[in-house]
Amino acid sequence: KRLNIRATYDAVTYDLFTGFVENWEYGFLASKDVGPIATVTAVDLFKNLARSELTDIVADFTGSPNLLTSNADTAVLSMGDIDFSLAAWVYFDDLGSNRPIVGKSDNSTNEEYELFFDYASSRIAFYISSNGQATGQAGVLANNFGAPAVNTWYFVVATYNAATDTMSLSVNAGTPNTASKAGGAFDGVSFFKLGNVSYDFVTFGGPYIDGRMGPVGVWKTVLSTAKITSLYNDGRMIHYNELSSYLKTGLVGWWDLTESSGTRTDSMG
Repeated sequence: KRLNIRATYDAVTYDLFTGFVENWEYGFLASKDVGPIATVTAVDLFKNLARSELTDIVADFTGSPNLLTSNADTAVLSMGDIDFSLAAWVYFDDLGSNRPIVGKSDNSTNEEYELFFDYASSRIAFYISSNGQATGQAGVLANNFGAPAVNTWYFVVATYNAATDTMSLSVNAGTPNTASKAGGAFDGVSFFKLGNVSYDFVTFGGPYIDGRMGPVGVWKTVLSTAKITSLYNDGRMIHYNELSSYLKTGLVGWWDLTESSGTRTDSMG
């Protein structure tokens, strides 16, 4: 919300501050003579622009089957029947096909997990397989959010709760959709990939993203609603050096994707 503060002196109005509201906090002062108050925190135009995703360097997938991968089957990115979460900023240039975001699935016997745009339903989707095959699949669609659009940034979070056998999927820190799934995600030998997958859960092809990706995180814990809200950061991307220890709990992989060229490094090492 844009905020202008002005003062009038000697019939002349002066602009004292122009910026954007970051937060509204309500409370009461410790005085019987003062009613409720509101404290407004704001930043100026230049700081707001500097914190905007418009100035972030991100990974740009040009429409050819390019991808970012880890080493084959790294233990930290394999799951099994445990709590885990995936979070990613994504921007679609084209939605004319399935568009993978984060996945670990190389063939029909090594389907593990995949976060992607599902063309058939026009929804962002999260799928896992408990046995590495289609017979062990379960998925959840982001129906509460609806169909995504091209040329728009989205913050997507998928979680699996092993204690309750529940998958969840939310977009832009909104109300998540949930689905039941016992057995967790198969611990196979697939590569972990960003923007690409060798074997798609729905079409069984090898689609790739056409668009951009910002910061991506992987946790071996279930992200709470409060943590998802903090990571969303009112629609502004946050990077690894901005993460609090609270947000790093259970974190096993993080890619800022801000490198202008060369290797895209995992900030967790």
